[in-house]
Amino acid sequence: MTMMVFVLIVLERGQPTGQEFYFQELTSCLEYSNALNAQSVGKINELLSNNRFFSTYCAIREIPQSDAGTKIFFRDPKNRMTMSPKKLEPKSRYAQYDLDGDGVVSDEELQRNQELVEIELREEKADSQRRMAWVSLSSMVVFALLPLLPFIPESRLSTLASLSDMLFLSQASIVGLYFGATAYMARGR
Repeated sequence: MTMMVFVLIVLERGQPTGQEFYFQELTSCLEYSNALNAQSVGKINELLSNNRFFSTYCAIREIPQSDAGTKIFFRDPKNRMTMSPKKLEPKSRYAQYDLDGDGVVSDEELQRNQELVEIELREEKADSQRRMAWVSLSSMVVFALLPLLPFIPESRLSTLASLSDMLFLSQASIVGLYFGATAYMARGR
């Protein structure tokens, strides 16, 4: 009685090296072949260029069923679909990402945490922009009221007048950009 298996054959400069690895599943053979050829275990091995030292390919071979497990050992992953999730160590720095407290950080929890961080950063940025606009607006009001104060001599008023053009222009542009950007972002939502 025979059985069909998949053999990963390693070539060096186009010649077989004699190294052969046996698999019961074609997908396992192809995954190992891609990983060896690309020298990477990533999911995008097909996009990476092959190494220049050796190459591999999968072939089909019939073997006696009595040799399976005795003379020929298979390299298929044992529990292919039942990988256990990574458990957190006590006092791990990643424990803050475990939102449901089960000791496992799932992709959903990492995604949710990333979204929360992005929201916090957007809020901090908006708060900083709001403070800048209010400080600019306040400084324009203070500078406009400054010539009305009795302790400012008339000789200084001409200097203040020449500075006021540039100050009002720069401060008004900050306020205008803030309100314009806020209105634009509110309309885009």
